[in-house]
Amino acid sequence: MSPHKRRISLVVDASVGRAASEEAVDSGAHCGHPCREALKAIRNHEQLEMAFSPRLWEEWKRNQSRFSHKWLTQMYARKKVHRLPEETNRHDGVEKAAASTLTPRQANAVTKDSHLIAAALEADLRVISLDETVRGLLVALCDVCADLGRLYWTNPCNAPQTGPSCAVWLENGAPREEPLKLCP
Repeated sequence: MSPHKRRISLVVDASVGRAASEEAVDSGAHCGHPCREALKAIRNHEQLEMAFSPRLWEEWKRNQSRFSHKWLTQMYARKKVHRLPEETNRHDGVEKAAASTLTPRQANAVTKDSHLIAAALEADLRVISLDETVRGLLVALCDVCADLGRLYWTNPCNAPQTGPSCAVWLENGAPREEPLKLCP
């Protein structure tokens, strides 16, 4: 990579790594190919890297497939892993908004994945995840949590309504595309 170009740090949910399995698995087998393509695009693009918070790293260690383990080894070898510092409280606003706005069950789902938001706010504001339920809940919180409006979110397994597919977006360097904004 040329010295004047800064890498873009992406937060990739462990669900993507788990679904990238080349074997048939219970969870996410239907979208293994798009997840593998997304991970390959990150690995192959000179300007992209993976951002891990300590909590996200633990999730990846517990949930990785053989493919994602090999991919992660290659990412480390290419020095394309950005380790974020200890968890911050950057997700407190999201958790408080969820607790006051959503049902307890919905708020729990948001809290469970709030580390993705915290990591994205520490990295470069981009999240790749299969969790459409949490994405929908976060969209519902956009009016009460301003930080969410800064984030871009894509799902490798969903055909985009507008804008590029996840793999094409990554191949293009994960630009800030309006259709991928979490809060329209």
